[in-house]
Amino acid sequence: METQRNALPESLYKRPSRKRRLLTVEHMDGRYRGAKRARHFAAEFVAALGPSATQVQKQAAARAAILCALVEDLAARRLTGQDVKLDELMRLEGVARRAVERLNLPGRPDPEDEGWNLR
Repeated sequence: METQRNALPESLYKRPSRKRRLLTVEHMDGRYRGAKRARHFAAEFVAALGPSATQVQKQAAARAAILCALVEDLAARRLTGQDVKLDELMRLEGVARRAVERLNLPGRPDPEDEGWNLR
């Protein structure tokens, strides 16, 4: 049995650290601007979903909110001249956009609409 344990990477059988893990937007420390923005986005998304939003929809809204806050932060860093690759920013922006689209928020324009198509 000892040989099997040695064959596995050490990280798989080490004791977990006592470091606090962030689980949701509510677990973030509210002193930081990014956490405040993520909470703001999450509150806006949940409000748009309405009072009948399920727990799964609220979790998806929280994930989308975190991604939107990250996009804002990365874009601001890029604009101030910090070393942020444009490729990273564009990829993160696409992920955030798709996460918000998956929420199916009411009142969003339908991409199939005539005036919406940019082609």
